[in-house]
Amino acid sequence: MARYLLGRVGQALAVLALTFTAAFLLLQVLPGDAIMIKFMSPDMGLSADQIAEIRASYGADRPLWERYFTTVGNFLTGNFGISIQAGVPVSQQLATNLPPTLLLASLAFAAALLLTIILAAVSNMVGMEWLRAALQSLPSLFISVPVFWLGIMLIQIFSFQLGLVSVISPGPVEKLVLPVLTLAIPISAP
Repeated sequence: MARYLLGRVGQALAVLALTFTAAFLLLQVLPGDAIMIKFMSPDMGLSADQIAEIRASYGADRPLWERYFTTVGNFLTGNFGISIQAGVPVSQQLATNLPPTLLLASLAFAAALLLTIILAAVSNMVGMEWLRAALQSLPSLFISVPVFWLGIMLIQIFSFQLGLVSVISPGPVEKLVLPVLTLAIPISAP
C-alpha cells in the first residue's frame, strides 16, 4: 500500500513538474510579456529606458534558463512575486481570495452531492421505463455542457426571465446561488 501511494505521489509530482515547465515555456515563446503589455502603452508615458529598468526589476531581462530556475525556486519557497496588474504580492492576493473560493467550492460540492442523491433516488423510484432512462441519461448531459455556457443560461433563465435571482446588488446568499449551481451541475455528473 505504501509503495502504491509513493508511486502515485511520484506520478503527481512528475505531472506537476512537466505542467509547470510546459506552461513556463509556452509563456516565454509568446510574443510580448505582461510588463510590455502593461507599460508599453503610450498613455503611460514611459521611456524605453524606464521600461528596461522595470523589466530588470522583475528579472524579465535574464536568460531563459535563469528565469526558469528562479521561478521554480520562488514557487517552491512560496514567493510568487508581485502582481503586475494589482501591484501587491501574489501571495497576499491568494490569501485574500482563498476563503471565498473555498466557500464556493464547498457549497458547490454539497449541492452536487445533494443533486446526485436526488437524481439517483428519483430515477430508481420512477415506474415508467422511458422516464427512468431519461433521468439516468442526465449525468451525460451535465458533464458535456460547457460550464461558461451553463452559467450564462442560468443567469438568463433565473435572473432575466424568471426574476428569481437579482444580478444587480444581490444579497450575500443570493450572490452565491447561480455560481454554486453552475459548478454543482457538472460536478454531480460523475
